[in-house]
Amino acid sequence: MTFDLAGLDTVFDGVDHAEDLCALRDGRVAFGGERGQIYIGDPASGHFTKVASCGGRSLGIAADAYDNLYVCNPGLGSVLRYNAVDGSVDTVTRGPRDVGFVHLNSLTFAPDGRAFVSDSGSWGEDDGRVYELLGNGQTQLMTMEAPRFTNGLAVDPSGRYLYVVESRFGVSRFAIETHTLGRRETVLPTAGRVPDGLAFTIDGGMIVSFYQPNTIWKVDPDGRVATLLEDPQASMLAMPTNVAFAGDRNRTLLIANLGARTVVAHELTESGAHPFRPETPLAARSCGAGPIDSTTDEVVSEDERRGGR
Repeated sequence: MTFDLAGLDTVFDGVDHAEDLCALRDGRVAFGGERGQIYIGDPASGHFTKVASCGGRSLGIAADAYDNLYVCNPGLGSVLRYNAVDGSVDTVTRGPRDVGFVHLNSLTFAPDGRAFVSDSGSWGEDDGRVYELLGNGQTQLMTMEAPRFTNGLAVDPSGRYLYVVESRFGVSRFAIETHTLGRRETVLPTAGRVPDGLAFTIDGGMIVSFYQPNTIWKVDPDGRVATLLEDPQASMLAMPTNVAFAGDRNRTLLIANLGARTVVAHELTESGAHPFRPETPLAARSCGAGPIDSTTDEVVSEDERRGGR
């Protein structure tokens, strides 16, 4: 069997194994690295710059209305905020008091500015959770009903539902209610596969990325599933973790390859839904001395670009 990957192009090459990515207002894209880097790049030119180096590991990333970036860093056990104006990096939260996060993973915003984060827990232990960030470093447990390695989060275009990827189960959703979440509703079981991230098309369809087996699914609003991209040989898709939309009419699907050093792109006929961005930045406090070094603003070297997997 052959798989047509002709429509898949490399956008960024030499990335330090990006996990997640998000589009900014001016068309650039932000993504992280496995040593806590925060990168910002231009998909048109393929040029990207390391704007911060935080230590730990950068996973989920999201932006507010001012392009401040919020990064889940499980190595530091913290949600970090990168200030788009002065380049400083501060801590939003270190997780639940006295226990912290087990494996901080993904972050998304609701229309009213509420921020939800996933704590995956430990693989095989089914102890994942979803928290809401309350400000002043505090968190509130929202649900333990999607525990099977709680991973990617996204709010649907209507703003009514929080969708949750469980890498050991599939996709579920929760109604977003005042101060709480509704009961779990199963949306897409994915037995035998390892889903990681998702994004929405403007009509409410889903794009789901699978860490294994190197696959991207397109799920129509009525639930019909089609394989959009599949790459058993990992020639272009290598452990694709998360997806985001960018480009003209928001139809360029960007895919982060955790198993390679690339971000790749595929053009769709449908437009992607823009993630919700809060008008009020999340409160953060200075990290002081330590592993955060937000003074870095170096262009990734050509040697690093050619580094390969």
